[in-house]
This record gives sequence, structure tokens and C-alpha cells, in this order.
Amino acid sequence: MNKKISTRSGLITGIFILAYLTLLTRYAGAAAEKYSLWQFGFLSIGLLVSYFFLYHYYAGIRFSEAFVHGIKTLATTLVILIVGNSLLFLTLQPAPIVFSNITYIVMKTIFSYSVSGVLSALFWSFIFNTFTKK
Repeated sequence: MNKKISTRSGLITGIFILAYLTLLTRYAGAAAEKYSLWQFGFLSIGLLVSYFFLYHYYAGIRFSEAFVHGIKTLATTLVILIVGNSLLFLTLQPAPIVFSNITYIVMKTIFSYSVSGVLSALFWSFIFNTFTKK
């Protein structure tokens, strides 16, 4: 399989979510909590697009190969988000920086996106594998 599909999709998804988080932090203010869960929907949509391109170029793949593709896309997105969230935290933090807070931000980013991404990858792998078999 072509690794460029998962890397490019993950890169675009990660940058889009990071831009959304930046806009949410800058402009939403008190209403940010209401829109904060949309980022996981964007992750799921990014995985969906990645699977769409995967099945467009490689129609006859197994469930395990599709799931691995989703995990590769998730890994690329996760690297972008860890670096981006850390930089956002460092630049937007008004008080003196405590490194235990940075550790907490990184831990929260890894856990939340990993769980959401793995569940989305399982779901989309199952959906595409079920409906694209000939």
C-alpha cells in the first residue's frame, strides 16, 4: 500500500484540527466548551477521507490492512497535535510555565486522540470493508 495516503491525510487532518483549536482558543472564549468536542468529529472525518482515498486506489484490501492504514493516519495526526498543542500551551500561557502542566497537556492529547482515533479507525475499517467487498 502507498504510505503517502495515510501521511498526507494525517498531516492535513492534524493541521486542520490545530487551526480549529487555535481559533477556538482565540475567539470563542466562554463558548469554547460547547465546541470543543467537534475536534474529535474532525478527526473521524479525516480518517473517513483517508479511507476513501485508500479504497479508491486499493479496492481489494483486508480489514487488518485497512485498520493499520487508519492507525498510520492517526499516528501522523497525533504527532502534529502533540507538537502543536505543546506550542500553543507555551505561547498562550500567561502565567509562568510549569512543566507538569505541559506533561498533563501532552498526556491528555495522547489519550483522548488515541482513544477517539482507534475507535474511528475500527468503525471506518468495518464500514468500508463491509460495503466495498465485491
